[in-house]
Amino acid sequence: MFEGNVPFKRKRVLVKREKIKEVETAMKGLVKAMEQGGEKGQDHQYIKQNPEIVKIIQFHAEKGNGWSQFWLGFFYIHGWGKKLDMDEGIRWLKKSAAKGLIEAYSWVGLAYDGIRDRKNAAKYYLIGAKKGCPKCMAEIARYYFSGTGVKKNDAKGNEWFLKAAQNGNYEAQRELGNDYYFGRGCEKDMKKAVYWLELAADNGDMYAADLLGMIYRYGEGEEIPQDLFACARYYELAWKKGNETALNSFIEVNRVIYAGREAEG
Repeated sequence: MFEGNVPFKRKRVLVKREKIKEVETAMKGLVKAMEQGGEKGQDHQYIKQNPEIVKIIQFHAEKGNGWSQFWLGFFYIHGWGKKLDMDEGIRWLKKSAAKGLIEAYSWVGLAYDGIRDRKNAAKYYLIGAKKGCPKCMAEIARYYFSGTGVKKNDAKGNEWFLKAAQNGNYEAQRELGNDYYFGRGCEKDMKKAVYWLELAADNGDMYAADLLGMIYRYGEGEEIPQDLFACARYYELAWKKGNETALNSFIEVNRVIYAGREAEG
């Protein structure tokens, strides 16, 4: 989601912390706001209500603290407590990445993507991916599939989705499941598709859950037999995670299940 040219990702930001008590204390409330109410703007509002946080972060960033450099860059690219400045945000994020905070590479890439500099976005996603950042792995995989900033290469896209999925990135788990389902960048394999989709769904991905509902509703030949109970379970999960259309499918499948029970009984 973008606000102007500013990329917003509302998932919790994980970085290797160089612990400074003042910084830890200052950031505690913001991180909580981001976890509990990011979609409603509570995180940005928290910064407005506590402007001293930005001053504390900037002080320690200028002293060379990598975690503070990360957050200062984050503030600049979002316009939180600072005038929106993508270049300045990228500069501070690069500093934090150089300190060993590999997650910063994903935000450098995201910032470049936000200003439509896809070649540099691809460059930093790839650097971060090679250094072990799962988010970067997933993003460079998308770039390879779409030919954005790099030469289109479905096989490489699949390879990076696999690495990201193995490192716990649920979006990559979903995409890898889609790859095996449609035979994109790899041979079609329904068992592998279901394996990765179930991992993604169990990690809360509503799109993976919805696709699993469809797969189990009709079955996929001998590889994946029809299972209406599994179907209902995944449609319910997709609905509870925010996929409103899955509710109708959930109701329809349950009607079939109960009709079958009545016929038996």
